[in-house]
Amino acid sequence: MVWGAIAYDIRSTLIVMLGTLTGKRNVDNIFRPHVRPFLNGLPGTIFQQDNARPRTARVAQDFLRHFQTHPWPARSPDLSPVEHEWDKLKRLMSSCPSVHDLELAVQDL
Repeated sequence: MVWGAIAYDIRSTLIVMLGTLTGKRNVDNIFRPHVRPFLNGLPGTIFQQDNARPRTARVAQDFLRHFQTHPWPARSPDLSPVEHEWDKLKRLMSSCPSVHDLELAVQDL
C-alpha cells in the first residue's frame, strides 16, 4: 500500500507499507508519524480521507478527533483530488517485479 497526502502547494512524503493495513497499523505507521506533523504544519487545515476500513476503525477515529476532518461519503473516490493524482501515477508506472522496485518507481515519479 502506498499512502500520500496533498494540500494547497505542498505534498507529504510517500509511505510504502507492506502487509495488511489495519486501523492500529494505520495510526501507528501513518497517522502518528506522518499525518500529525503534516496537519500541525498547516494550521486551520481540514483533513479529508477516504472511508477505507483502516481509516474508519475506532482507533483511527479516536486519533482523528484531535483534528478537524471533512465528512466523506463511502465509495466516492471521484470526489477526492488526490485520487486523480494516484490515477496519473498509475498510468506513468511500468510493471515492477518487486515491492522494492515499486517503491523506487513511485518515489522517482
